Amino acid sequence: MKYLAALFILCPAIALAQKSLIENRISGAHIASVQTPPIGMEEPATLIITLSSGAQLIIESDETLDDCAATIRNIIGVADKTVIIVTDHGAQTMNGVFVESCVAVPKQ
Repeated sequence: MKYLAALFILCPAIALAQKSLIENRISGAHIASVQTPPIGMEEPATLIITLSSGAQLIIESDETLDDCAATIRNIIGVADKTVIIVTDHGAQTMNGVFVESCVAVPKQ
């Protein structure tokens, strides 16, 4: 047990690391557009989803979001599809945010 305590003293990040997952579900019928602006040096990738209401959902990640944008583009205006985007806001990355998954599924 004292070895475990010593490990946490020497490596506090191990003790504090935990996932903080947030799930966004958006019907394809409610999506008007999706954009991925160019990424600058040491800046996070940005995904901008514009809803038919005019509201925007902006997601940043320490990885490219091109595949996620392509998934969303394929269901824009499709009423029986939903995109599920799961982000980890406790990721051990430079920005602290990582897109865990981005999938299109049949609407339930």
